[in-house]
Amino acid sequence: MSNYSDEFVALGMARYKQAAATLVAFGKEVEVQLQQILEKRNPEKLGGFIPKAAKAPRSTKYWSAYPLLNAKLDGEFLGESVTITIMVNWYEAEGEYPVYELDLEPWKPYVDAMKEFDWQNNVSFISEKKIQLMPNESDFNLAQDFDILLDEISRFFNSLQI
Repeated sequence: MSNYSDEFVALGMARYKQAAATLVAFGKEVEVQLQQILEKRNPEKLGGFIPKAAKAPRSTKYWSAYPLLNAKLDGEFLGESVTITIMVNWYEAEGEYPVYELDLEPWKPYVDAMKEFDWQNNVSFISEKKIQLMPNESDFNLAQDFDILLDEISRFFNSLQI
């Protein structure tokens, strides 16, 4: 073993418990803030999506180096059950800073229209069921950034009702 390796492991042994607790607390706080963003959203600004009671924050974790933290809002759109999920996603990020995403379940009824929709405000369609916003790292405002995604999905829902 090298001196660097030994020093690194020794330091980790002394600080691992605190670092792990910080990681868990950070994840929980992000989930709570995401859920609050959904709960505080004016239902009239959801483009015809009618929310049900918000679920408790849940998260999908791939592994600690590339987590995905999220919150979900169940509801109905055009008489069908739909779930909106907002996510802070490090796994899809190219750099160290996460990307912000929104997806729909079920997505199949909407995918063709989502591909063709004119997404605005730096929002783009990235997969069968997700839209994504690359946040400005120097202007952190989680609620403002997710409002952009929610505004865009509202515009999308409104376009389907014409």
